[in-house]
Amino acid sequence: MESEDPVRPLSSLPAICSPSVEVVRKFVQSRKTDVEHLAWYIAAIESYRRSNLQHLGSAVYLDYAGAALYSHAQMQATSALMLENLFVNPHTSPATEEAISRVRDEVLSFFGTSKEMHTLVFTSGTTHALQLLGENFAWSSDGAFLLATENHTSVLGLRQFARCAETTCGTFVLDELAGDVLSLGGGRFQDSSKFKGPNLIAFPGESNFSGVRPDLSCVSRLRNSSMRWKVLLDAAKLACSPGSLNLGACPADFAAVSFYKLFGHPTGLGALFVRHDAAPLLAPGGACGSAVGATGPTYFGGGCVSAISATSDFVVPRPALSHWLERGTSNFLGIVSLPAQIAAVRALGTDDSRNRHVSAVCREAFLQMRTLRHATGQLLCTIFGQHEASKWRALQGPTVACVLHWSDGTPVPYSLVAEKATARGIILRTGCHCNPGACQRYLGLSDEDIRANFAAGKVCGDDIGIIDGRPTGVIRLSFGLYSTFDDVRSWLGLLREEFVDHTPLVCEECSVSQAVASKVWKAPDVYDDGKNDVLPGDYSQQIPDIPVAVEPRNTQVRNGGRVAALKVYPIKGCGPLRVKQWPMDSSAGALFLDRHWCVSLETQGRSGQPRHRPLNAKQAPQLSTVSLEFKRVEGGQSCLTLSAKGCASKAMLPLSQADSELLERCGAEAINVDAQIDNSASQARAEAPVENVARWFEDLLGMPRLRLVKASGSPGTGEA
Repeated sequence: MESEDPVRPLSSLPAICSPSVEVVRKFVQSRKTDVEHLAWYIAAIESYRRSNLQHLGSAVYLDYAGAALYSHAQMQATSALMLENLFVNPHTSPATEEAISRVRDEVLSFFGTSKEMHTLVFTSGTTHALQLLGENFAWSSDGAFLLATENHTSVLGLRQFARCAETTCGTFVLDELAGDVLSLGGGRFQDSSKFKGPNLIAFPGESNFSGVRPDLSCVSRLRNSSMRWKVLLDAAKLACSPGSLNLGACPADFAAVSFYKLFGHPTGLGALFVRHDAAPLLAPGGACGSAVGATGPTYFGGGCVSAISATSDFVVPRPALSHWLERGTSNFLGIVSLPAQIAAVRALGTDDSRNRHVSAVCREAFLQMRTLRHATGQLLCTIFGQHEASKWRALQGPTVACVLHWSDGTPVPYSLVAEKATARGIILRTGCHCNPGACQRYLGLSDEDIRANFAAGKVCGDDIGIIDGRPTGVIRLSFGLYSTFDDVRSWLGLLREEFVDHTPLVCEECSVSQAVASKVWKAPDVYDDGKNDVLPGDYSQQIPDIPVAVEPRNTQVRNGGRVAALKVYPIKGCGPLRVKQWPMDSSAGALFLDRHWCVSLETQGRSGQPRHRPLNAKQAPQLSTVSLEFKRVEGGQSCLTLSAKGCASKAMLPLSQADSELLERCGAEAINVDAQIDNSASQARAEAPVENVARWFEDLLGMPRLRLVKASGSPGTGEA
């Protein structure tokens, strides 16, 4: 989406009072090109954010692909709408039904179309929209189903319906849409005479993994090809960028969106757009009571039938497609609130200006990230996508997906990046983002790798970021309307301070599992041209094959490596205790006292007995800000001192006499801790039992009924 507005040069940027713009201005003094995007930045977003997004606090939000942020203005407008009007069940109130009809027209207009061209079916979200399509589509053994491997898992799930109907299935890589559409699927669908149809092809308007966008001019070519493809566009991520989804210009037969990704509010509301000429593929014909489709009997629910008998199979569906598919009572309060959300975001500028603002922030993040190097010359970031393309605005959405590398070139586990980000209040997403095909492609993971990793314990959504020296996921930064250059600065600060010129604290030779394919993922070679290695193509081709080790490995220590420091985590979710020397607990197979305690929330079980639910850093992010120090107090007993950023008080957690004596005998030593006897800790010991530590956590987290309980980690000596 290119605007006809003239692009101002950097020199013409107004001297606005924006600290983040001034920081960027200083950075680009040494950059001769790639500065035009700075003129697209809406500095007023910064003041708007301070007044309308106070709930964001000091957090740095980098997950607009997950959900947009809602503003005070949106919620105020929504509240006023609800309090000044009476909306009841549309099956009861014609007034509510009429309001929904008006909203339906406005939403169609918002996406560049009208009721003369499309039917809008309200759903609970994109996944529900896709499920509705799968359940009602006219699958046939004479048809074909072709889908991009870089689809979201919710699109991949449609193949279950296709296979039940014995529909011929195939896959293709998203980049192939720019070429000959007849070659898609390895050429299996060139002979259209073998497929009487209907033939369905599904792909994203923008990858939720990397932000890569296909050229949507392919939609017309696909529909007009000899296969007469019906096109399903997963527009959940594309629609996040203002004005990017124009159904009047893109003739997709079906498109699906979720409104929380656009506006942040309301959740639980999405839409399925259906072109009128494709509607017969979803609608039942005549009486459907005895009809059985390819995937089973056609389901019907309240409000979607014209006539029905409870004592026979007689049932007649309502003729309008939206009435047939919107089963039960709709999310009518969410639907009628949509105009308020549209008006609130459009008050900040035209679709094009808001789109350019988001692109500007993402572009600056990419440009600065690609310059980061270790002193060894090794690039810090491997960035995936089409950021380097000459037409990057058309081919790349506001997402930066990357893998970080240590100075020796080995990949950084994404779970470690997430941990560091959480500690600084940076909200981002790591993993494969429900897009396994993109993960496989960009990280060079084969189907055999996926199976072997699962057998080794790797599951979707966990924090296992490295297996056999290869990354299993990426770090994803996604930007939106309320993103600022200051967000970029915070992220770059994390990279420079935590990862540039850093190596893993514990270095050991990586083994190559016999269960995993004989490839070792390694950082790309160091380039001297100053460009990062953006990988729009199949990265697996760049992975060197090596033989699987069958001989005993040489265990001789190389390069004189040694363990410089260790981290012990006595309280789950809290920061580490950094130690120079520390005993092992042979019974637990872990460092002594590691994960010994956890903070739990006391609730009441069904029997009325109290139950304890452990908290983690995701549920209570401030846990990760808690720092621990190891101190010795008078009498030979030891304790842990707890402190947290922004908290004036400290807490003392005394260790048992037996644990203290063991640590004394083993010469336990912490880093940067005063080894002298701490009299204040001794005095506080009697006043700070475990119960008082729990009170300290309650004050810190703002949560009542917290307890500090022993967990299932290293049990210590077992003595109280």
